[in-house]
Amino acid sequence: ESSFVEVCGGTATCKLCGSLPGASEKAIKQHLKSRPHKLKAAEQAMESLSLGDGAAPQSEAAAEVPGARDTISKKMKKSESKCELCELLDREPAEDEEAIFVHEAEHVTAESRAHFCHAPPLIARPKKNHLLEWGNKPFLTLMGGELAEVPRNFSRCADLFCHAGAPRLPNIDIVGERMCLSSWGQATKILHAEHAREDERPVWAAFNVVDAITHPRWWPDDERRVEAYHQVIAGRGATDIGIHLDRHDVHGDGVLHNVNTYFTLARGTKHVIMLPPGPQDLFQDKSPFPYTLDAHTAREIVARGGYYFTITPIDKHTPLCLFIPQGWHHWLLGGSAWHVAYGGSRY
Repeated sequence: ESSFVEVCGGTATCKLCGSLPGASEKAIKQHLKSRPHKLKAAEQAMESLSLGDGAAPQSEAAAEVPGARDTISKKMKKSESKCELCELLDREPAEDEEAIFVHEAEHVTAESRAHFCHAPPLIARPKKNHLLEWGNKPFLTLMGGELAEVPRNFSRCADLFCHAGAPRLPNIDIVGERMCLSSWGQATKILHAEHAREDERPVWAAFNVVDAITHPRWWPDDERRVEAYHQVIAGRGATDIGIHLDRHDVHGDGVLHNVNTYFTLARGTKHVIMLPPGPQDLFQDKSPFPYTLDAHTAREIVARGGYYFTITPIDKHTPLCLFIPQGWHHWLLGGSAWHVAYGGSRY
């Protein structure tokens, strides 16, 4: 990676990041190990390579960066210990306490191919035609739109999203029990009470919003958007709704249709399992999330074309976005004391 940095006249310049604060060997090494540099290197890599589908490089400029193609090609290859997502987040399987899938899979032999993380491919800069080209293939991206303000707790959620101008009352779930709400005052009272509690019982709330979200540039802006699924979802602890499909009565005739969804994680951690369209018989209804994913189940998920992985934002300014195609079964479990996501759906 030293090919990224040039030293001239006592000044060091990174081809990806610009001028460096120091030109010593130590300063250069620290920069090359920094998350901002690795993030930009990953973006260049994903642009300059084929993304695993045989496509031509998307950026000639990226391909011209010395060492970028070789550096990224190593990241793009599935190693015995890391996938693209782990490279991007700079995490080690044996050291990552947030990755719950590591408990069983890390002890499996290389021949079993049951790694602790098997994530969808990364796309640096998706375009609207990706939804057509990729069809029903999930992907991850750093282009996940923007949330006007990321709430820091349930009280702030109440201030931001609980008002008469919102499309509908929020969904609030406390320790697996859905609250029956009849007014904005009731919703606000519950959220403030949960913020004030000293214990950390699992709670999540989903808010239908109008103008709080700036959708990703690659997300089509047309009549096929499902306005009811423009949501901010905040949670505390290990919350989930089980493995499910995203569906909606798009025509108002009582018939549910599968929808495409983008899910952007702005704060916290989510553990994810995904299975492709078709019958889902690997997990029973209302079964608990598999905190310890045994090697057999991990291999079965991969054999069926599915994924299991843990996502977290790069930092507070760089969320991570997951595209969930219509018909895909998915299961997301909160993996941190506080997590905030937002997204939208379209049919």
